[in-house]
Amino acid sequence: MDISVKMLKDLGACNRQLAYIESIIGDGTVTITEELCVAHAGSVEWDWAARHLLLRAARADYDRIRGAARADYGRIRDAALADYGRIRDAAQTDYFRIRDAAWADYFRIRDAAWADYERIQGAAMADYDRIQGAARADYDRIQGAARADYERIRDAAKADYDRRCARAFAALA
Repeated sequence: MDISVKMLKDLGACNRQLAYIESIIGDGTVTITEELCVAHAGSVEWDWAARHLLLRAARADYDRIRGAARADYGRIRDAALADYGRIRDAAQTDYFRIRDAAWADYFRIRDAAWADYERIQGAAMADYDRIQGAARADYDRIQGAARADYERIRDAAKADYDRRCARAFAALA
């Protein structure tokens, strides 16, 4: 049997299949051979091709062969999936065992480090409080004396200002 892109388009092939077939045969025609079909086995929609290109008797044979192939595929796939599941489960069990041991080590080391941190941080905070307290007392003493001087000078200047304003007003009134 010979096929062309135009023939497949007229039969309603999807754009993806048309583009794929065109990439193989261009605008011409091609004779369908076992070699050609096997070379493109994973890329062609064979069920669609069988429905649209094969005669009824050939389609019945195709369906019988496809059914046997699907059964073999399912059996092989299911066995492989079961093997995968067993291997994955064993690996996962080992992973969880190793991961849980690593977490336990991590928490043990972290808790010891945290206890050291709190002990050291407590001593450092006590030193800070002692040094900062002494510095704050000096600051408060110096700042208090400076504030008192400022207020004394400010109050005297304000009294002089008030007197000058009062005299000016009296003289001009």
